[in-house]
Amino acid sequence: MQLLTKPYLTMQRELDQVIMTNHQVTYKNTKKERFLALFVELSELANESRSFKYWSKKSPSPRAVLLDEYADGIHFFFSLALAYELTLPETVEASDTNEDLTTHFLSVITSVTKFYEAPCTATFVTSLSMYLSLGKALYFSESDIKDAYDKKMMVNYKRQENDY
Repeated sequence: MQLLTKPYLTMQRELDQVIMTNHQVTYKNTKKERFLALFVELSELANESRSFKYWSKKSPSPRAVLLDEYADGIHFFFSLALAYELTLPETVEASDTNEDLTTHFLSVITSVTKFYEAPCTATFVTSLSMYLSLGKALYFSESDIKDAYDKKMMVNYKRQENDY
């Protein structure tokens, strides 16, 4: 699985501009908040997947809920790439791994932590690649991810219109 970066960057830049205008913030003064938001979204996705809940017999949330949470992560990945003015490759490919879902989550969290500590194109691409691998482990296709991102984009614009 791979993602073409340019369309995501273009759409994310447009949404970010609306948000930054509405809330009078900049990329520069919201970098740590964007990282925390990404960590929260990763945690929300893990919570909905229930992969780590060894104490529970309850099934994961429906696929649509998982895709919605996953799309939130994509939003913050590309928002961070814009905040740090990273020059990205044309495509980012999912890393090749056969980890169980819980290990996938931990690997992505570790990778995003490294990106936070050293924000550059290399750590970004590694983190996004691992996140795409997590998407594969959740049985999402490229088109699933794009559709979920587009759907969430519309929700985010509506939220801005309604003073979210």
